[in-house]
Amino acid sequence: SFISLFWSLIMLGMIVYVFALVFVQAITLYLLENQDTMDSQVHDKVYLYFGSVWRTARTLYQATTGGMDWETAYDLVAPCGWVYAAAFVFYIAFWTFAVMNILTGIFVDNAMKLAAPDREQVMLEQRRKVGADAE
Repeated sequence: SFISLFWSLIMLGMIVYVFALVFVQAITLYLLENQDTMDSQVHDKVYLYFGSVWRTARTLYQATTGGMDWETAYDLVAPCGWVYAAAFVFYIAFWTFAVMNILTGIFVDNAMKLAAPDREQVMLEQRRKVGADAE
């Protein structure tokens, strides 16, 4: 149904947004501490993928849905520290195993409920069959 789809999209958006905030914070601190020694190509790449909350959210979404290889984003997050590298791997694993499987389960369950015959409909069919057999 559209209601469960709507709330599922809201939930996905919130998960991506929270993790985007975490990674923007980490990248910003890393850039402030290392801007003098950072290669300009790496800086441009970091800005391209993690330059704002929106860009970071897009990068996270692409990394989890096949739009880009998540190793590219990981290689940019890893220099920020092992905590952020672990958080990135956790995000990928959480999204892949938990979120997508739960959402798939919700939609399959809803589809099964819609496909299952209504109890009243089954009883009505049974009565018609008994009535037809009696004639």
